[in-house]
Amino acid sequence: MTKLLLLLLVISEVILAACGGASKEPALVIYTDGTRGCKEQPKPVTLWDRAGAGAAHGRGIGKVPHGTKLKVGQTEEFFGVRYYQVVYEGQRGWLPENYTSNTRPLCPQSSILTGLDQLPVIV
Repeated sequence: MTKLLLLLLVISEVILAACGGASKEPALVIYTDGTRGCKEQPKPVTLWDRAGAGAAHGRGIGKVPHGTKLKVGQTEEFFGVRYYQVVYEGQRGWLPENYTSNTRPLCPQSSILTGLDQLPVIV
C-alpha cells in the first residue's frame, strides 16, 4: 500500500512538472510611476479599458496612485509600447509601460522641480 501511494505521488509530480504546475515562473511585479521617471510631478496613472487604446480610442476606467505595487496578469505590445494588464481595487485594466517602473519610484514627492538635487553646487 505504501509503495502504491509513493508511486502515485511520483506520477502526480511528473504530470504537474510536465504541465508547468509545479514550476511556475514568479509573477511580474510593477509599480505605477506617475512621474515618468522623475520627469513630471507625481500624479495618479490612468487605468485603461484595453491595451494600446490611449485617449484616442480607449476609455479611462480608473486612476492608480503613484507608487502602487501591482502584479501583471499579461502583457501586450502596440506600436512599440508594452502594456500591462493589472487589477487595482477589483478593476481589471491596462497600464502603458512608460507609466510604470520595475522598482519603487524614488522621485521627490513634493518638489515641483525635480532633479535639482543632482545639479552642481556653485560657491
